[in-house]
Amino acid sequence: MGSRVCVVGGSGFLGENIVQEAKHRGMEVISFDRSAPRQPLPGVEYVQGDILDASSLKSAMSGAQAVYHCAAIADLGEADADVMETMRTNVLGATQVAISASEQEVDRLLLASSVYAASNKGGFYRISKQAAESLVKELCSRTAMTYTVLRYGSLYGPNSQEWNGLAKIIRSAMLNGALVYKGSPNARREYIHITDASRLSVDALAPEYAQETLVISGIGSISVRELLATIAEMLDLEVEPRFEVDTTASHYVRTPYAVRREAARKLVPSHFVELEAGLQELIEGMNKDARLD
Repeated sequence: MGSRVCVVGGSGFLGENIVQEAKHRGMEVISFDRSAPRQPLPGVEYVQGDILDASSLKSAMSGAQAVYHCAAIADLGEADADVMETMRTNVLGATQVAISASEQEVDRLLLASSVYAASNKGGFYRISKQAAESLVKELCSRTAMTYTVLRYGSLYGPNSQEWNGLAKIIRSAMLNGALVYKGSPNARREYIHITDASRLSVDALAPEYAQETLVISGIGSISVRELLATIAEMLDLEVEPRFEVDTTASHYVRTPYAVRREAARKLVPSHFVELEAGLQELIEGMNKDARLD
């Protein structure tokens, strides 16, 4: 769908990988973010600005057929700690991006959301994503622009955020020799590698995914106990995992879905990074970073 795309939040973990995948497929890519890119890609146009600055947004979106909106506060703890900033960024920001895209006559707006949007967990982060989804759908119903909502599950991979779940577990194990998980010992997760998630995100540009809500998560689930045992074996650690109480009660245990689950299609990759290979990649990357420090 089109050859020019704008990725709002293109310097972030998810946005950066979507930029890379879209560029790899021969698209003309504009990355819009308040932060400079970690490693600029040749041929990608980088624009720095705030998502509430309509003028800068519309300039970056000029001529784009599709816009990805990936800029958000995504850490549940951070979202709960500063509700006003969460709503400013995740709700007002999404509103400004959607309006700017519509005014620039963009064909498709792809909203990065979360499986928490279908949950009764996730605190103020979940509320912000539910609001963002609703406003994007409502605005698109009044304009010629179509939408695709991308609900991501548990993303992981190189250069993830400091608060990323898998990254935190592995970093703690490497630095402290401890396997710590904040949450229920009965928890299960569907981890998906960032390269698989970004491929599916660009696949979502296909016409058949207009006006759709898509779930992008791992193919199978793994118990946290099994995950910690795998990490311990990879790091040659002989320690028992420690489960700490999640005092916020924001994280889901076995499934993010509430009783009344909204219909959503799940995208699955034809080939994918196996979890063990992804974990090894994370461990090797952290070892390399430690040596460089």
